[in-house]
Amino acid sequence: IDYNDIISSVSVTKKVAVIEEGNAVGSISSEIISSLLEKLDFKFCPAIREEKMRSEDEMVKYYHNEIDIYVEMSAGAGRQNGMVEAGCCGVPVISSKVGIAENLIIQGVNGLICNRKIEDVENCLKEIVSIAKNCSRNMRKDIESKWSWEAQSKLFEVMFKEIVK
Repeated sequence: IDYNDIISSVSVTKKVAVIEEGNAVGSISSEIISSLLEKLDFKFCPAIREEKMRSEDEMVKYYHNEIDIYVEMSAGAGRQNGMVEAGCCGVPVISSKVGIAENLIIQGVNGLICNRKIEDVENCLKEIVSIAKNCSRNMRKDIESKWSWEAQSKLFEVMFKEIVK
C-alpha cells in the first residue's frame, strides 16, 4: 500500500464518522450531531462496531472510502487506536481532550482538538475542510515517527526496564 498516494488523493466529501459512547457524544445526543451535520451538508456515518480484526487493506478501504473526517467525541478513552488508524490512512481527525488526543494532535497542524460542545464541533468541522490535506500529511508523518507500534514498543521497553531495576 502506498500511503503517499492515498494521502495525496485526500478529498473531503464530508462523510463524517463520529465515535460515540452509547447514545451520546459526551453531552451531545446523536440526534443533535446528526442535525448539525445535515445543516452543514455533511453525511453522518456512525462508526462501525468491530466484530472481527480487519486486514490492513480492509482498514485502508474503510477509512479511505467510507469516511473522510474522523470525529472522536468520547468523554473517556485510552489509546484510541481508531484515531491513530484514521490518521495513518489520511483521514483528518477532530477530537475532544481525551485519551491520547492532546499528545497526538497539534492544533491546526495535524488535526483539531475541541470541547464537547456543539458549537465547537461545528467550528472544527468547518475549519477541517480547508486544512484537511495538510493535516492528513502531517498526521501520517507524526504517527509513523512517534505513534507506530514500533515507536511505542520502545517506550514500553524503557518503562519495563525502569520498573525492574
